[in-house]
Amino acid sequence: MGAALPESAYKSIADSDFFAALDLQRPGLEGVSHRAQDKEYLSAWREWGAYFARRRRPAWVVEPARYAEFLDENFPAYRPAIIAEADRIVGHNLRQGNVLIPYQGGHYDWLDPQPPGDTNYYGAFYFFWMTCLGRAYALTADEKYVRAFVESFGDWYDQRPQIEAQDRRGLVWHNLPLGLGARILADVYHFVRTSPELSPEMHARVLKQLLGSARWLDAHNQSYGRGNQPFTAACTLVILGTMFPELRESQRWLATGMRQMIAHLREDVYPDGTHKELCTQYHKTCLRDASVASIVLERNRGWGLYTGAQKGSLPEGLRPEDINEARRQFERMYDWLARIMMPSGHTPALHSAVYADDWINHLALAGVYYRRPDFAWLVLQHLPEHRVPYQKGRFAIGNYLLNEEARLGALRALGPRPPEYLCTLLKDGGFAVLRDGWQADALYMILQWGQANTGHAYPANLSFVLAGRGVPLALQPGSTISYSVPDYAQWCHTTPSHNTVVVNEKSYPNVKGIPPGGELDLWADLPGVTFLRAHHDGYRASDGVTHSRTVVFLKGEYFVVADRLAGGEAGTTYDWYLHPRREMRETGPGAYQMSEGPGLALRLGRPEEVTETLTGRGLSAVPTHGGENIWERIPYLAFRKIAGREPSVFFAVLYPFTGGPAEMTVRSLEVASDEPGTFAGYEIERPGGVREVVLLSAGGDTVYRAAGYRCDGVVSVIRRRGALMLGAAATRFSHLEHRGRVLMEGEHLEACEVQWEMSKVKCYVDARGPTKLRVWSPGCAAASCDAGALPCRCDGHIALVEVPAGRTEFVVR
Repeated sequence: MGAALPESAYKSIADSDFFAALDLQRPGLEGVSHRAQDKEYLSAWREWGAYFARRRRPAWVVEPARYAEFLDENFPAYRPAIIAEADRIVGHNLRQGNVLIPYQGGHYDWLDPQPPGDTNYYGAFYFFWMTCLGRAYALTADEKYVRAFVESFGDWYDQRPQIEAQDRRGLVWHNLPLGLGARILADVYHFVRTSPELSPEMHARVLKQLLGSARWLDAHNQSYGRGNQPFTAACTLVILGTMFPELRESQRWLATGMRQMIAHLREDVYPDGTHKELCTQYHKTCLRDASVASIVLERNRGWGLYTGAQKGSLPEGLRPEDINEARRQFERMYDWLARIMMPSGHTPALHSAVYADDWINHLALAGVYYRRPDFAWLVLQHLPEHRVPYQKGRFAIGNYLLNEEARLGALRALGPRPPEYLCTLLKDGGFAVLRDGWQADALYMILQWGQANTGHAYPANLSFVLAGRGVPLALQPGSTISYSVPDYAQWCHTTPSHNTVVVNEKSYPNVKGIPPGGELDLWADLPGVTFLRAHHDGYRASDGVTHSRTVVFLKGEYFVVADRLAGGEAGTTYDWYLHPRREMRETGPGAYQMSEGPGLALRLGRPEEVTETLTGRGLSAVPTHGGENIWERIPYLAFRKIAGREPSVFFAVLYPFTGGPAEMTVRSLEVASDEPGTFAGYEIERPGGVREVVLLSAGGDTVYRAAGYRCDGVVSVIRRRGALMLGAAATRFSHLEHRGRVLMEGEHLEACEVQWEMSKVKCYVDARGPTKLRVWSPGCAAASCDAGALPCRCDGHIALVEVPAGRTEFVVR
């Protein structure tokens, strides 16, 4: 069956054609077979309804008879929320986002959505609104929910020919409405299958829609096509192929769906688990649909993306090694969700997404299936007691994923423990997460530069989301409830709506409808400090500009964000944007802060170079609890510089505070080097005499000097209190010295951190090859490390330690 599928095979299936597609020799279908052979089709549909009501295998994602008990024991807040959603449909308030399907004269009018022209009208054809009806019936046994299903779906089905007649954009026959709609229709059908409200005519409507959907999806997904929509289509083919073995074509659908699911996990997901749309919403969309398919497989065939597969258990044409590799990739997608988590328990609004906590459902399932104590800990830590997880709606679609496997007792039995990872580089997808803990008041930043494969990504390279001290501090806009809302294209999908640098007051252009990504230049995660640098050329074609951003994260303290804009002609404008969660008032030259804590303080280096400060408000998704008011118009600050002959540099300290912001000053240092204009240095002074010097190089091996320091590293930070040296860290360097005194020196040094304490020196080294490291160690006598004693000798106040390649930690005493 190819893409040239006759319409009679899917749009207008006759009763005779449907029963010809049914395996009438299958045990249990004897009554259906007799009536169909006699062309008594109404009776044949009645016989099918009786058969389906008593059928127990294949098993659905969750057993309807046990659903109420499962929710009440594990997720009690879900019950009233599901019933409330279903009662809304019973009351003829059938909405998808902004769109209402009018109800008048005893029928829904699917041809007259209000307001017209909104993309949520397309969303209504995904049947998300329908899911609650089957679940509410399982929770209450109230037939009003089945009647609401019969009425709403029946009107849709009966009006489908008119909808198709005016359809110019694939409103019905398209991967997404069929992929989602057929899967949700199958879900509701399983939950209400025992109801006397299902007439023979209703069984006919449901089965013909499912058969037509599967045939269309199979015909149009024989080859790989990128993105979440064909991924959803593949998952639904697996589901229908598994759940309706009575249909002769079911094995074909299963084979097609599995082949394409494997292809999508291989082609649409980076090796680090990042879905290539770079969007948290669509990442979870793919997890949601693939998890339903895999649960159905696990329950009925004993293999899937959770347990993998062995020889002899698979349909012809499927190889265990392909499924097992897909299984590993699938787990990495869950792992990605855990790694990007904000301290508040939200996934950040990456590109066309919102801040949401529906990840709880995904990690609850994955925690049990993959036996992950870290997933279990995150779920139990953030699971709301009196509310339900949300996505764009108050009740997330992912809340319907949970089945009996995701019991809280099963999660507790895993021995939950916090994740061992803190700062995380997701290099393939182009994200870096900087965090210093998993507690609610931990410091957190996620920064992006990756390359997407669809237009759901924004022109927002090097933007970040910031949180700390228990509150969100700086946000990205995410997306609106509907893509038709003017703010979506005019604000959210722009560069100025993000925490990055804007060139010449415009967004950088897309390439073939997709914004170009950037590249990682530096990553070094050390115990006390993390260094990150990336750049992008999104503005090069239009304005000749390359933007490089360096982040220095002093764990437990603050973030330094330094930007370098090179290549622009004189007169080019550069606007450094920050979108704080709350208003920030100016307290001095280059100094801004929120009025009270917990909050954020900002200090600019060289504020005298700022020619103009821009302020305003823009629509943004915001993290909330309970899914109420998840969009607000939040403030922004933008600091403008005008390009001269040399590259332009922005330097900012982002300081999260609790009770009140510490008095902090930032001073620019005079830097001398053989390549003027490629280096910058700043000194940050805080109460108690603590000073940090941050030295930044544009790259290369040139030695530079500032404030008595001499170094050739890409990024260096030195901490002192008065004359007392507290610590130093540097990346890609061979030496760092202060007033002629060697602090750290050696070959092949990718990164090194030294912490000076009263009676010892702690050293953390990441070396590209074996090196003889020299470390300033007053009164040193010996060196040791976890792996045993390192070759070490002392030369005055210098410890000479032979360090192997790779990461080494040792103490000099």
